[in-house]
Amino acid sequence: MKKLLLVPIIAILFAFNANAATLSDLSDGAIIKTNASPDIYIIKYSGGKSFKRLVLNPMVFDSYQHLKWDNVLVVSQEDMDKFTTSDLVKVYGTEQIYQLVANGDAGSKYSVSGTNFNTNSVYIINSVDFGNYTLAGERKITVQDVPAEEPGEVTDTPTTPVIPKTPENPVIPETPVTPPVDNTALLAQQKADRLAEVTPVKEKIKALIDKLDAEWSDMFSQEEIDRQGILKQGVAVVQEINNGITSSPLQTKYAEALERKRVFDNIESKYQNLLGISKALDRYIETGVPIYQGYKTYLIDNCGIQNTLPTSEHLS
Repeated sequence: MKKLLLVPIIAILFAFNANAATLSDLSDGAIIKTNASPDIYIIKYSGGKSFKRLVLNPMVFDSYQHLKWDNVLVVSQEDMDKFTTSDLVKVYGTEQIYQLVANGDAGSKYSVSGTNFNTNSVYIINSVDFGNYTLAGERKITVQDVPAEEPGEVTDTPTTPVIPKTPENPVIPETPVTPPVDNTALLAQQKADRLAEVTPVKEKIKALIDKLDAEWSDMFSQEEIDRQGILKQGVAVVQEINNGITSSPLQTKYAEALERKRVFDNIESKYQNLLGISKALDRYIETGVPIYQGYKTYLIDNCGIQNTLPTSEHLS
């Protein structure tokens, strides 16, 4: 189906109409900024601490389907400063920690060695986010258990380890050879089990996508006509209302066109969301990585598709 992507240009430019909020309004995972800066942060509460992490650019923001531009909250600088900036992350499903250094809409990343840092400050990110930073080397965190309030000292030069003396003529025990384990059959069975688990849900999603596709196609021609014609008459409608004309054939046609556009946009949005969820289910079948909790909730609340799929609180 040839789609007319209705992505607002306002989001592409990293601009939006944000809502004012106070500290008491901010829950875990909220997206915040200040009026004085375009920088957007994702907050989290962990280990009794409050953290914030910079969203590098609009591409990174849009790669997380649970983040919406309309949900960005504007806070005071005082409230913003109550959240400690975290630059430590790891990609979902991996254990290696990286330190991120932003430079405008680009950035660098350093693999972190050692364990002397506050693990509560580490954010889990997706592959798109990770790929927007260029690997620049390795760093070693040298401050013991960096508290959330302190960023800690970072050095590019690892400390020299103390090497114990080797005793003369040491006795080296023989290392038993462990034969490799062939788990090909086990992995194939696990994948087959996941396919059987997901197939009923994917069939319902496909049926709904086909239905939305048909509805979209039925409305496309009329919506195109509206956009080229009646929806350009908004100024004339406002002039009528300002002149005291509260009802007219033009106003009626304009209201009907607006309603058609609202329905058309809802169909397009739902269609794109279901495509994204379907891709996440394909990844689950192939890799076993659970789907994002928000996808499961969307299927239940917005599509009436009940399911018991395993979920994660983080995007993969």
